[in-house]
Amino acid sequence: MTAEDRIDGVHELHADGHLIRYCERLHNFSGSLPVKFHKSFTFRCSVSPTSWSFRVTFEKVPKDGSVSCLVFIRRMDNAQFSVDVDFWMCVLFLPLTNLPPQSFKLKGMPRGGRETRTFPGVIPYEVLRDLSDQAPIFQVSFGVRHCHVDEDKKKPARLVTTQNRGPKAWCSKL
Repeated sequence: MTAEDRIDGVHELHADGHLIRYCERLHNFSGSLPVKFHKSFTFRCSVSPTSWSFRVTFEKVPKDGSVSCLVFIRRMDNAQFSVDVDFWMCVLFLPLTNLPPQSFKLKGMPRGGRETRTFPGVIPYEVLRDLSDQAPIFQVSFGVRHCHVDEDKKKPARLVTTQNRGPKAWCSKL
């Protein structure tokens, strides 16, 4: 995989937390299932830093030929506070194939917390069959919210925010 096939860790700071986005082209996707995507990172928050690991595994479902997805998230820091997590992912085949994004929210993820989610039929068999020669683009965003809270005063800390540019801006080079 070349640098042109990957956009690694675009970080955004928001008033209520942090967001990191990844975008990667998955070469030989249909011929190499299962495919795993794994990242570990730290949000170096000036108020409440947190460390994370997540893994996304795409697997072919023998029964119907579709592709399912298993997402595993783990919080690896030892901080005493809980935060909320927003997870969003999408697989794109070009020219644009309309596959719905998958997402979930977790409330109050504690230190050492773990979560596993399964998304069946992320890529239907018909799409995989018709576009099997393409390398899809995998987009994922991982957000942590409510880490910018002054625990003594129970109100948001003062932070500078950045503009949210959306998936086209952070994945346009692929």
